[in-house]
Amino acid sequence: MKSAGLALLFPFLLTPIVSFLFRMVNAIIAPELIAEFNLGPAELGLITSAYFIGFGLTQLPMGVLLDRYGPRVVVIGLQLVGATGGALFVVADGQTGLLIGRFLIGVGMAGSVMAGLKAANLWFERERLPAINALLFGMTGLGGMLATGPLAQLLKVIDWRTAMLMICVYCCAIAMISAMMIPRVVQTGPAPRLLSQIADIGRLYKSATFLRFAPVTVASIAGYSSYQSLWAAIWLRDLEGFSRDAQAWALFMLMGAMMIGNFAFGAINSRLRARGISTLNAALAAMALMALLQAVIVLDIFAASLPIWILMALCTSGPVAMYAVLSQRFPPELAGRTNTAINVLAFLGGFLVQSGIGFLLAQFPVSADGGYDPGGHRLALAIVVAIQVAAFAWFFLSARLDRSSPAVS
Repeated sequence: MKSAGLALLFPFLLTPIVSFLFRMVNAIIAPELIAEFNLGPAELGLITSAYFIGFGLTQLPMGVLLDRYGPRVVVIGLQLVGATGGALFVVADGQTGLLIGRFLIGVGMAGSVMAGLKAANLWFERERLPAINALLFGMTGLGGMLATGPLAQLLKVIDWRTAMLMICVYCCAIAMISAMMIPRVVQTGPAPRLLSQIADIGRLYKSATFLRFAPVTVASIAGYSSYQSLWAAIWLRDLEGFSRDAQAWALFMLMGAMMIGNFAFGAINSRLRARGISTLNAALAAMALMALLQAVIVLDIFAASLPIWILMALCTSGPVAMYAVLSQRFPPELAGRTNTAINVLAFLGGFLVQSGIGFLLAQFPVSADGGYDPGGHRLALAIVVAIQVAAFAWFFLSARLDRSSPAVS
């Protein structure tokens, strides 16, 4: 079935959209959550980042399930878990309920792109994989765009609970479409031993190649995603006086830029490779530019930071490309587990950074109108930049650890 038509991708193009709807929604409904549940910055950051920890902790078992049973069962099951988490978030009467609901949402969205990547490896020719990879990641931008400006306009007509329930219904619809359209995987030989599959994950994490590539990838993803899904909007509110509508449309532009960057990276990368510039070097350059742009914002070099945030969003294709770079350094049968192994670290990193920013902001005084301290904002972003710089230093200093043949058979 390696000549599968693009119609087969339809369910997998829907899952990144709903994933980013859930991921971004707290940035828009934050004022309602703060007022209704009496949340401070630390509580808001913790509840929002519970998505990351649920998403991250699901990656490794999901990788095994994808390799063992195929994407159909995984997509259906996880979408129903996500809908359940969203429903619990809606009926929550306190912070604990919000935290549990947000965690289950993260679990349910864990396969949003990874299942599509597995399907592409199963049913599409190898030469089509880069374009499919860019398409799947690009669709996350569409979900993020819907969860920003359009959602803010919708909230003028309906309340946040109704909006969340609409996203839950979307999850259930994806589960039904997946049941109808995604083929079952037919096992042609004996199933791999479960313990062996799990042991391979341990060997991945011990691999010198993985240990070299993981920190720089994780630092870049965790840093930007923490701002993209929450703190960038609040930065623009507290340091530049953006209204709620202005924050929403600013995030809309960031997500649009992220989508454009992912769609464009494939074509740009092909031209760079024709000139002898590897995908690895292109990805590293994009991530270095992201860190530099964040430093520009910290230093307040320009009066308006939104154009800088947009440029950063265009560069998010860099850390995304690192997934392909890293997986190509391991045997093809480990591609699913390699991607989820790096994904679990990326999202756990996102949890730590996003919640850590909230904790740091809570150490500074809150203004009379509920705004957070500009000095706290700048210190938090400076620490995020420092983490990325340290990760780059490790990548280059540990080059001698990178083996031509990885420590995974």
